[in-house]
Amino acid sequence: MIVLDEKNILLGLEAEDRNDCIRKIAAVMEKNGYLGPDYAEEAIRREEQYPTGLPTDGVVVAIPHANKGTVHHTGIGMAVLARPVPFYNMADHGQQLQVEMVFLLANTDPNQQLGDLRRLMECFCEEELLQAMKAAKEPGDVLAALAQVEP
Repeated sequence: MIVLDEKNILLGLEAEDRNDCIRKIAAVMEKNGYLGPDYAEEAIRREEQYPTGLPTDGVVVAIPHANKGTVHHTGIGMAVLARPVPFYNMADHGQQLQVEMVFLLANTDPNQQLGDLRRLMECFCEEELLQAMKAAKEPGDVLAALAQVEP
């Protein structure tokens, strides 16, 4: 099951670039007790080596995460961006994608990370879901849209 807390959903996030975006999502997750202060920089370092942008249909997404860093509680921070920011394509590191939604993953058990990534990827195949999440007016709308596909 995907752990997405309403408190960790940011709608209309203003971000200068991908690093600013990651830092802002991580700061909210840190404030809500999910992450330690080192997590954002670890996720940024990983993003530089292993990009996480996905050219999904309808809404382009990225799923940054860290292999190291302090995680107090497993969860996902999610942001719908006010304006797209460039992330590099996971499959083609030379291609920049204009990302509109970012999902920052954090797992207390690193062995769960792959399963969470897989579940998110399944959701990203649902263009209608991505459009509904992007159009959300409040965090509860995101959870309602996700509940339609997540068992």
